[in-house]
Amino acid sequence: MYSNDKPTDTLFRRAFKRFKNEIHVVDRDKEIIDFRLGTCVKDWDKLRHDKTFYITEADKRQLHINDPSDWLIYRNRNKPGLIVASNIFQESGHYFWGEKCLTDYICNPFRTNFDPKIKFATSDDILENSNLIGRKLRWSILGYDYDWDRKHYAQNRNNKFPENLRRLTTIIAQNLLNNQNYRGESCLVNFYHAKSTLAGHVDHSELVHDQPIIAISFGQPAIFLAGGSTLDEIYPLAIKVYGGDVVIMDGEMRLAYHAVPKILKDEFKLVEEYSTTEHSGEKIRNFVIDFINNHRINLSVRQVNPI
Repeated sequence: MYSNDKPTDTLFRRAFKRFKNEIHVVDRDKEIIDFRLGTCVKDWDKLRHDKTFYITEADKRQLHINDPSDWLIYRNRNKPGLIVASNIFQESGHYFWGEKCLTDYICNPFRTNFDPKIKFATSDDILENSNLIGRKLRWSILGYDYDWDRKHYAQNRNNKFPENLRRLTTIIAQNLLNNQNYRGESCLVNFYHAKSTLAGHVDHSELVHDQPIIAISFGQPAIFLAGGSTLDEIYPLAIKVYGGDVVIMDGEMRLAYHAVPKILKDEFKLVEEYSTTEHSGEKIRNFVIDFINNHRINLSVRQVNPI
């Protein structure tokens, strides 16, 4: 899925160390791009849809998303393939997708970092292991499985990619990129704890690189670094990504270095009013709410094979 470099000293490495180590990084750092506050956004164009594309009322209801005409979309002027969008999800969407990630997406047949010692088959299994999940869950993988040792996709291990997630990313690609050919085939779901990081890397294991990576975040915010094609090409952009934001890496940014050096604690709290689905009992609901209010979840969706 990606290659991870450990350089001794590069522009990217310096930025990663800086943002990882600063305790009050958001309060005092004037280089962080924050679209909510409007800071450091001079190189970004704000885009709006005048009309809705490729979406039905059923899509909005079932996927808990807003009409694309209400999405807030920012595109980097110097790197047009880098897009950050917010207000895509309804309030209820934060819980809906958080519950999906913490129930359906960590159960069989999907693989997690607990495999092969621990596997979850039902919500009862999840509740019985909720303390372990809260402390130790790091990732799950949907669709085409990834061989971490050989660093390639196992074409013979393809668990069914969730249809609701495929539909969501199809709508995002169509509306943000006017891309009608995108097909999500694999998703790495990363579960970030307070001290978690993601080192600088490039996603190049896919057999197709002309389709974007679509990264969807829920829960607590993070600092996201977006660099260049090498670790020393540019000093990376530092973007504050909030729960509900979508980051797209397309075009020349598709093979750019990126990282997450720091998870932040936000005032964001999932409200119980919006935390109900037809499948969630009280215990599952409380577990999901607590997790989202103290962690970050990121779904990184990509197309693996040419169509």
